[in-house]
Amino acid sequence: MTSNSTTITTINPATEETITTYDLMSKDAAFEKVVACHAAFLQWRTTRHEERATYLRDIAGALRRHANALAALMTAETGKLLRDGHTEVELCAQIFEYTAEHGPVQLADESRTHSGGHKAGVVAYCPIGVGYSIQPWNFPVYQPVRVLAANLMAGNGVILKHASICTGSGLMLRDLCLEAGLPTGLFDVVLVDHDVSDAIIAHDVPLAVKFCVQGRLYNNGETCVSAKRFVVTAAVYDNFVGAFVEQMKAITMGEPSAEDTQLGPVASKEQFDILSEQVTKSIAGGATLLCGGVPDKEVGYYFPATVLADCQPGTPAYDDELFGPVASIIKASDDADAMRIANDSRYGLGGGIFTKDENKAFRLARDHFDTGMVRINTFGTADPNMPFGGVKDSGYGREHGGFGMKEFVNVKAIYMQQSVQS
Repeated sequence: MTSNSTTITTINPATEETITTYDLMSKDAAFEKVVACHAAFLQWRTTRHEERATYLRDIAGALRRHANALAALMTAETGKLLRDGHTEVELCAQIFEYTAEHGPVQLADESRTHSGGHKAGVVAYCPIGVGYSIQPWNFPVYQPVRVLAANLMAGNGVILKHASICTGSGLMLRDLCLEAGLPTGLFDVVLVDHDVSDAIIAHDVPLAVKFCVQGRLYNNGETCVSAKRFVVTAAVYDNFVGAFVEQMKAITMGEPSAEDTQLGPVASKEQFDILSEQVTKSIAGGATLLCGGVPDKEVGYYFPATVLADCQPGTPAYDDELFGPVASIIKASDDADAMRIANDSRYGLGGGIFTKDENKAFRLARDHFDTGMVRINTFGTADPNMPFGGVKDSGYGREHGGFGMKEFVNVKAIYMQQSVQS
């Protein structure tokens, strides 16, 4: 992606060819979309949850009808493997369907009592307005959809400011929602610079949750919940590292739409440069390069599968999230030391435990792992039926599993004078 003071240009990271150039909106034009969204919200908030569910199911259908075009656009804009793009579109359709099915129950009024249990009360989950959704580029459709589906069911409107490199994907998502019959203006996209974006936030628009992002080889290593740091106990360290490096070396890197490609380019020149600097600094700080490394720049932002061992505190490989196909290996003396190292991070989105003793792993995950999500002996990204979110610098709140919808409502307590009927 390149930009000047008036335009955004999207660039194919596999070929470095220009895709499209977009004009940036003025502040007034952007605010007109916010005002229009609020007007649409005032009507939308009066609809019943079951009515909203019908629209969400129709959006899921539109996503599936246009899955090929949408996946191809994501590949062109970010270098995402084409098959992963198809998987992402299907996950988004499932999120809309899950929200449509479970939202009316999750957001239904709840009967409570007060005054020592003698009087009736109600907890109502009420719409709060227009959400400003500022999203990253690593999952161009999934990232905005997980906010959009919950907000639409909750009765809110959404304005999306997508990452510049996937501007087209954001606009196509909006167009598909309109095709599905969503009221005009209720979900819209603004193409603005940071100054205008800051002005929108300062305009008393409720701040939508910002979601942290970063990853490993899945999605070209640009996934928030993929493993970044591999903490390995001494008892299995040599065997693990040898096998891990062997498989990383065997990864096929190439054109992202090719069926046999396992690793495509990172999404932009900026991301390539950041990752190169992080790897270089980590090696200078004591890390050992076991495979891969900073490549000579050719056409495309291709970064090979890379493994760093002996990663030291105070270096990017230990302290930061390397947002690309770079694995940081850290040796631990035993299980307790491994948990100490795992928790020695300012981040806390997801973690994983691999062990033969799943009961022990469950206890560690529940009682000791400082993350919002833990997977045991498996890898995955998100599931519509399970809460998604983190702790520490990885954010706050939860999405999916019914929790996300309640992040975007005013949980209202209503005290009444009538007595509770026995």
